Amino acid sequence: MNLGLVVDGILGPKTIAVIKGWQSANGLVPDGLVGPVTKAKMNNAILPSQPSATPAAPPTAPKYNFGTGTVVLGSQGENCKAWQNYFNDKMGAKLVADGYCGPLTIAAAKIWQQSVGLTPDGILGSLSRAKALAQ
Repeated sequence: MNLGLVVDGILGPKTIAVIKGWQSANGLVPDGLVGPVTKAKMNNAILPSQPSATPAAPPTAPKYNFGTGTVVLGSQGENCKAWQNYFNDKMGAKLVADGYCGPLTIAAAKIWQQSVGLTPDGILGSLSRAKALAQ
């Protein structure tokens, strides 16, 4: 779209202004959040739906095993690694998936939480898991 934005992974005021402008131009509430409605509209604008010649694939198990605990700054283990992989896949976060939730992982968590309408607190608990698994 050649919007003059710097690709730096930061959801700053210029990016939010572009999102709001796009939302307004596409008949959505211009709130600057890329939630489920905005995301669906964006995906349809980029890849218009076409009839499928093949039957839909059966549902598969979730790709990310977030576990059942809460992941916070300083958490370590497979649950944190699952979140790192999720942020890399969904946001292009370029995190090292080492299973240590340091400041970069938590910063990505906050950006993602805000983009999906959650409180951007960096605490990855049941609400964040539910939202991620629904995407």
